[in-house]
Amino acid sequence: QALARTSAAPRHAQVVPSSDAVAMAAAGESRLCPGLYGMCIQLLLFLASMSVLVLKKKREERREGELARSWAVFVLDSSKQLVGEGWLHLSNLFFSTALASLGDADPCVWYWVNIMLDTTLGVLVNFLLLQYVLTDFMECITNRHGWFVNGDYKDPSGHCVPVKYFAQLCLWLLCVTFMKLIMVLLMSILRPQLLSVGAAFLDAWPKACRTAQDPAAARDGRHTRRDECHAVLDARHLPQAQNRTANALQRSDGESGGGGSF
Repeated sequence: QALARTSAAPRHAQVVPSSDAVAMAAAGESRLCPGLYGMCIQLLLFLASMSVLVLKKKREERREGELARSWAVFVLDSSKQLVGEGWLHLSNLFFSTALASLGDADPCVWYWVNIMLDTTLGVLVNFLLLQYVLTDFMECITNRHGWFVNGDYKDPSGHCVPVKYFAQLCLWLLCVTFMKLIMVLLMSILRPQLLSVGAAFLDAWPKACRTAQDPAAARDGRHTRRDECHAVLDARHLPQAQNRTANALQRSDGESGGGGSF
């Protein structure tokens, strides 16, 4: 029976070593578009970000008093950040998938690398582009001086000018886009090193955390572990079964030999 189960194992399940099974399962479970669990996590992150912005505005009012920005200006400034982050999120999804398609890398690893670069080196690149390059460039080619001054949405008479807001929004999106292209170039140059760091970080998390958002993947993982356990048990009983089979064959040969001589 042990021999039969062992010989039948490759037909109904691929039995692989434990580390390989985990790697295969992790590769199949990686998804850039999250399920309900991932959406809830992103909603919590969004609410946390909004709470930080509100606290920032309150702190600004306490420190600057009457010189602090009005809530209208603060909301307009924050909305540009939100639109830019939305555009950056879509860009990260696209480039993560594109970079992963060039090799055997997991797109989730590339997404993590994108996020880490955007929130560290990318912040510095955004500052340099906005402060010293793109603002002067846009004023030069459009001949609209004063339109691209961040936070200034009014004309000299004090009336709100919507076109100033959209001009600054386009400037920020252009800045984010150039920053993203620079980061992609950097990721292409340092591909092996960044992949190693990203994979090491994600592999440090428990497998349960990676399968919590996908019950089907979790069931597949349990089936894989069950098949591995069966294979281990069969391997333990295999020598005994082989010995019993060999003894039976020897007895059969002995009986056949004895009958022939008789």
